[in-house]
Amino acid sequence: MNPIIEVGNLYKKYGKVVALENISLKVNEGQIVGLCGPNGSGKSTFLRILTGIVKPCRGYINILGYRPSKATRKVVAYVSENDVFYKWMKVCELIRFLKGFYEDLDQEKAFELLRNEGIDPERKVGELSKGNRQRLKVIIAVSRDPKILLLDEPFSGIDMVSRERIMQMLRDFLFEGARTAIISTHFVEGLEEIFERVIFFRDGNVVLDENCETLRTERGMSVKSIYFEIFGGGER
Repeated sequence: MNPIIEVGNLYKKYGKVVALENISLKVNEGQIVGLCGPNGSGKSTFLRILTGIVKPCRGYINILGYRPSKATRKVVAYVSENDVFYKWMKVCELIRFLKGFYEDLDQEKAFELLRNEGIDPERKVGELSKGNRQRLKVIIAVSRDPKILLLDEPFSGIDMVSRERIMQMLRDFLFEGARTAIISTHFVEGLEEIFERVIFFRDGNVVLDENCETLRTERGMSVKSIYFEIFGGGER
């Protein structure tokens, strides 16, 4: 099977700090990958390089035959950990604004999901709670038709209700077709049923890359338990 994402010898350094050290991996079409590790392990940098937001110091990235560019942005939906939307915009205005950037954005689906999530489209983005702002970002991503979904810490700092609602939206979206996704998180519990494969990052290096079912069969442990074993202090 040809990989939909391929990176080789990816290296990134900020000043004297090495964020990624010669990362090489492939992701096949339809795989749902958990990119796991504590804060500062290089997960966000890796995703930002895939999107083209950050340039590597060396190494190569191949996404459907292209380097990160306008061509790949048409097929990749990225959900950042940070708030990136204009807070003065109404939610409805934001949806219509983003349609100008993403032709595949289904506005009708977006408004339907807003109703399902109880988010008022007439509210300004800045008036939403952190949990609802995070839900809004995911709604916009899954209202597109991307071949690849990249999510950076989608559960960071939000309440349990928002976390469960986001997980349900992801389940519905990822399992409706052959979706490829990389989900960066240090929140492992609740995601094992979604992940087919996990890649554990520590200090810019891959310390484990394995199929989840293989891990459970060979070690007799959950992915969460293996996370605790590798990082020695649990989810941080």
